[in-house]
Amino acid sequence: MLIALDIGNTHIDFGLFSDGALLARDRIRTPDQAGETNHAIWLMDFIAKHANHQPVKRALIASVVRDIETDLIAACNRCDIAAHSVDSDWGLGLQIRYDNPQHVGIDRLLAASAALAEAAPDTALIIADAGTAITVDLLSAEGIFLGGTIAPGLQMMLKSLRAGTSLLPEIELGDCAPLPAGNTPDGMRAGILFGAASLIDGLRDRLSEIAGIPIQSILTGGDAQRLYPLTRSNWQCDSTLVLRGLCVAYERNKLTV
Repeated sequence: MLIALDIGNTHIDFGLFSDGALLARDRIRTPDQAGETNHAIWLMDFIAKHANHQPVKRALIASVVRDIETDLIAACNRCDIAAHSVDSDWGLGLQIRYDNPQHVGIDRLLAASAALAEAAPDTALIIADAGTAITVDLLSAEGIFLGGTIAPGLQMMLKSLRAGTSLLPEIELGDCAPLPAGNTPDGMRAGILFGAASLIDGLRDRLSEIAGIPIQSILTGGDAQRLYPLTRSNWQCDSTLVLRGLCVAYERNKLTV
């Protein structure tokens, strides 16, 4: 069995795989400080709940938070799990057309790898990841990762709005808002939620024009479920894409890791 760990700036996603199938998934907030011991406790609790007494000997980690990654590797070692960090040098089934492949977030590459593994032939892919940041990437039908765009995520938009104004109230974002909004808190919510959905839709349209062939559009990330009902561009919503990308990476590289 394989445990996949996607460490983001806001959340850590855990996925447990057996023979390529996702058996269980959980999520915790990315802590400012947690330490190796607490991570080990979280891992053991997750495994105890979901592994059905089967041994888990491998872990693959995708991380954009270096300190947490180090702690989780140490935690895996304490649990007798061999942990490996995935980067752009791994065989992911992609050609990466980026000025410096090391500068692409590994979560973006893993999402593209998982999407490509399941895509119909001769179909380009647009992958929007709505997390701490919102990225929208284009993958050619030939499996070439062409890059894309990076914009603030929902909570970053909210924090920026609060920080840059003196009269707007403190609000919780929620999952929906009226349009048009008849008060200031709902106006903030509507601006952020519908604005982010329109951003994703608009970037999809522009990237589709560049691709010029049949397109499959996939929305993933921690805020995918929140934004999906607000989009208009025939998105497929799949919040497990990065975790499945880690499983694909394991299957493609397991003879050497």
